[in-house]
Amino acid sequence: MRALLVLINEGMIYNDRPLFKEILEALKRSGVAGASIFKGILGFGRHGGFISFDPFHGHGDSPIAILIIDREENIEKAKRIVKERCEEAFMVSWEVKEE
Repeated sequence: MRALLVLINEGMIYNDRPLFKEILEALKRSGVAGASIFKGILGFGRHGGFISFDPFHGHGDSPIAILIIDREENIEKAKRIVKERCEEAFMVSWEVKEE
């Protein structure tokens, strides 16, 4: 079993839709066992600027993390799905042990 963590921004768009929704739906269609999306409060990345949510106005460009846990072959499939939709997504993967 492996885990894949995908980091993107909430404001990223793919085919006029939020990128995170498009990725999640594509993962489900592809047969990946499961994925969860987490919304961050504040972050920064390689571009140096802060990424945050404005609670007073209800919008912003919050960091988004997509966590996928599945067999190696499905993690490789998930990587391709993400890369096809967003070249600048940051991804890390690691081996996991189910407890």
